[in-house]
Amino acid sequence: MSPTQTQREHQRAAALADSPYRRDSWWGDSDTDTPGTTGHDPQPFDYQRERAAHVSHSYHRDHTRKLCPVTLFATPDNQLTILFDWLENWHPELEDWESEFEHDPLALHTHNHETELTDPELHVPHDAPAWVGVEEYGQQRHRSRYNERFGHITGPYLADLDVDEFMAEVADLLDFWGNTYGLGDDDREQLRNRAKRMKHQGDHRDVDILETLIHTVTSGGQITA
Repeated sequence: MSPTQTQREHQRAAALADSPYRRDSWWGDSDTDTPGTTGHDPQPFDYQRERAAHVSHSYHRDHTRKLCPVTLFATPDNQLTILFDWLENWHPELEDWESEFEHDPLALHTHNHETELTDPELHVPHDAPAWVGVEEYGQQRHRSRYNERFGHITGPYLADLDVDEFMAEVADLLDFWGNTYGLGDDDREQLRNRAKRMKHQGDHRDVDILETLIHTVTSGGQITA
C-alpha cells in the first residue's frame, strides 16, 4: 500500500465511531463532568461534530486544490480600479462621490483571484512574547504552505470540485462505510442522494456536505433526510 493510500485509510479510520484516536479531555470530577466539556472551556463541545469537521477537511484536502485565502477574499490594492472608476463616473455635481470598490493600500494583490499554495514546506518559527527579549524562537512542529507569488504564509482554503468529481469522492466514502458499518444499498443511496441534492443547491461547500455525511454515519444520525 502506498503512503498516500495508507494516509487515506488512517483518515477514514478516524471517522469510525469506535476510533482509537479519540481525544476526549477530562478535567475535575468524572462523576459530574462529561466528555462534552474539554479543558476549561465552559461552552458545550460536540465531539462528534468536531471530529466530523476535522475528518472532512483532511479527506477533502487530498482531493482538491489548496487555495490562498488572502488573494481570494482579502481586500486588494484597488488604486488603479478606483482611479478608472473616478474617471468614468465622477462629475462636478457629485461632491461626495465615493467609489464602490474597497481599497487596501498595503495589499500585495490588485484583484481577488485563485492562487494555489505550495505543499507544506516552510519551517515557521514560534512567536515569543515581548518579555522574553527575542521575537522568535525554535520552530513550529508542522511545516506551512505559502503563496509563492505574494509570500503569504497561511492555511489553505479548499476549493470545491465539480459535480462529477465530488460525487466520485462521495462514492469512495460510501464504499468504505458500506464495508465498515455494513450500510445497506438503500442507506448508501439515501446518503448519495442527499450529497447530490446539497451539491446542486449551491448553498454548501464540499467540506460542509462531507461533514454532514460523516456526522450522520458516525453519530448514528437519521440517514433518511
